[in-house]
Amino acid sequence: MLVTDYISKGNLDEILHSSDISIPLDIRLGIAIGCAEALSYMHSMHLWSDSLVYHGDIKPANILLDGNFTAKVSDFGLSRLLLGGITLYTSKVIGTIDYMDPVYFHKGRLTPRSDVYSFGMVILEIIARKRVRQGNINLIGTFSEACANRSRLQELLDAAIANENSLKILKEMVKLAVECLALDSRKRPQMNDVAKRLRMLKKGMNGHENALPQSILATHHSWHRNNKSFSFFKKNASNSNIISELSKVRIFKEELNEITQNYSYLLGGGMSTKFYKGTLRTTLVVVRKFLDEEFKEAFINGGIILSQLSNCPQEHYHTFGLLLGIRNYGFCI
Repeated sequence: MLVTDYISKGNLDEILHSSDISIPLDIRLGIAIGCAEALSYMHSMHLWSDSLVYHGDIKPANILLDGNFTAKVSDFGLSRLLLGGITLYTSKVIGTIDYMDPVYFHKGRLTPRSDVYSFGMVILEIIARKRVRQGNINLIGTFSEACANRSRLQELLDAAIANENSLKILKEMVKLAVECLALDSRKRPQMNDVAKRLRMLKKGMNGHENALPQSILATHHSWHRNNKSFSFFKKNASNSNIISELSKVRIFKEELNEITQNYSYLLGGGMSTKFYKGTLRTTLVVVRKFLDEEFKEAFINGGIILSQLSNCPQEHYHTFGLLLGIRNYGFCI
């Protein structure tokens, strides 16, 4: 049994195609960033384990939205572990055809860039508010042609968000989506690059250099460097209350040093990020420390609390919240 947050907004497919709810461009960008960061996180798991994970069925119906439109990737029924490599060949091709990587469909070759292809389709649906395929209309073909000829592009976009102020950002999103949809999978960007470019677009949309990118953990709780207010857990809080408070915690460098005992318990990581075990009051947490300056700008003093791992066996500390949306907190198996 898996217990998750209550998803009051349903899924992205319902919001885009079965409702008339207004979705401003900044919210759409936030949804795209949340999904991209989740996939990037999955694809980077090989940095601290022997396995690389991909989702295998990315589509709007599998992107859940809470009351703040925070994206949580769901339905890992088709997810695969790529043991000892980054490519898997299979004769059992399964997934949603409209969003499926054609390389996977025709050759049975599955890589993390198969998720990138599917995510490119999602970007197009987000900005067009049209299904990938409607009758004889194929969004890939129409957008690719519009990009090549630099014509009719604005006509393909959702009129609710296509205006003079947003057109530049929308064009960049279209360009990124088309790159993700390259038939040659080697020419597709990696998921971490996709997330980075979306964050930069969000940063530019905010209109000033110091605007923080909208991440999964802080979609509607932006952390500001000069904000001195703190929100800590009550001493006797239950696990459920602790989980609900995680996204609100504001921690600064001095507190992180204490929580991690000066980063003395390294769990894993790569060139740009490290994961450390720590303790916040009586709660086990995982702290992600960014070594890359660009990522540091997005998180106060180079670190945030990622995972609430109370009651997890020690050997499972490296397993982070894939099933729950992603990096709000961890889970154990």
